[in-house]
Amino acid sequence: MSNDATITILTSFGSAAAGALLGSLSAFYLGIRKQKNDKKENDHASLLRAHYALISQWNIIEGIRKDLLEPMRDDPKRFLKFPVYYAFAQPVRVPFSEISFIAQSDNPNLLQEIHISEQKFDSVVNAHKLLTSKIENFYSRSDVQEFNFETGHSRVNASSKDIYMIKKWTDNLYDLVDSALPKIKKDLELLTTFTKTKFKGMTALQLVSIESHQKEKKKDDFASDYSLRKWGRHFFEIF
Repeated sequence: MSNDATITILTSFGSAAAGALLGSLSAFYLGIRKQKNDKKENDHASLLRAHYALISQWNIIEGIRKDLLEPMRDDPKRFLKFPVYYAFAQPVRVPFSEISFIAQSDNPNLLQEIHISEQKFDSVVNAHKLLTSKIENFYSRSDVQEFNFETGHSRVNASSKDIYMIKKWTDNLYDLVDSALPKIKKDLELLTTFTKTKFKGMTALQLVSIESHQKEKKKDDFASDYSLRKWGRHFFEIF
């Protein structure tokens, strides 16, 4: 009798221990799974932040190109007509510490390419600030003979050396902008592809021009309108 009782007690204890062990293992694996899901979401969010940072930097450079450089690009004396142009936009920086996991992916070079893009952005901003300060200094030291208050253009007496340096800094800004914009755009496309591949089914940003967005919207509106009119025509045909 005592033996049977002992067996019963041991069996009950064994079942309770197995249940506790199973519960601990389940909690352990659920914890690991949650950590993996949390890391995946954090990594994905970090890629989106990096993408947004590059877009903000591209937009600032594009503003300099469109508003300052493009109107006088083909003018052989553009360096003599440059206005003082200020770019007040604050860029978003790429969170490199958060996207370091790219170095352990199938495309580790992407991290370096993104870094090069941000360096190109910094080069453009610094070159623009330098040119602006040189133009300001140029006008402050030169003998201004004529000044057009509508266009901001003026006629001055200045040394050949000063004019030559303004030309060099102007040409340098054009070169840097023309190099940076396609580079950043290419890396944005690579980052979009990387995000879609690594995080399938999750959001991926894409750089789209305003003109392209408007064209796509018009196409969607037309398609939607056509579908409604077509549906209405069939509806009345049936009834």
